[in-house]
Amino acid sequence: MSDTHDLLPIDWGLTVPPPVSETLVDLGIACNEAALALDQGHLQHRCAISASNAAEAYGRAARHRWQFARAWCDCTMSYTDQLTGVYTRAAAVFGAYAVGVVAGLADDGEFPSSDPRPVLPSHVLCALEDHLRLVQVPVRAGAGQPIAEHNAELASQHQGLTVVVDLTVRSHPVDIYDDPSRLANRPADSVRLGSNLAHALHGYAAACAWAVGLATRQ
Repeated sequence: MSDTHDLLPIDWGLTVPPPVSETLVDLGIACNEAALALDQGHLQHRCAISASNAAEAYGRAARHRWQFARAWCDCTMSYTDQLTGVYTRAAAVFGAYAVGVVAGLADDGEFPSSDPRPVLPSHVLCALEDHLRLVQVPVRAGAGQPIAEHNAELASQHQGLTVVVDLTVRSHPVDIYDDPSRLANRPADSVRLGSNLAHALHGYAAACAWAVGLATRQ
């Protein structure tokens, strides 16, 4: 199952330019919807496998059901592979943008443009620290425990992302998630694409967005 994540809490009266906060919320919603769509795709794939197994048990009496179920299964595999690519791309953009906002807060208080840079998964896999480095929110007087605790959460999420990136680089070509259309109709015996990279990117991005809320609430 894919996790969805809380969005930037704009009802806290944040001192963030509206275009920046709107972009963070928009990216967060897009990733949540991608995660849910992928879950639905996996459910359809499991239903197709179940239908194929059930038809196979009846032999020739269910040959047409079996043929349909096998074709359905192939379609759902292609669909989930493409959704995995779509989700990973969306999460890479969300992550890079959210990191940029937190880094701006930590460094000089400057916010990035509300138009996120196009960051592909291969960019992240080849140069994680250039695009999604570990960021920490300055603990100012009066901020107290919440900021310190969230900085620890950011460090934990980034460590998890680093592990997933290392594993992905060893398992697949670095550009495999860049173009979802290339994932259509892959050979049935090819290695199934996992969504671990998308989940790790999404989790770290959402943690960075929440950090912006903690750092800028009035």
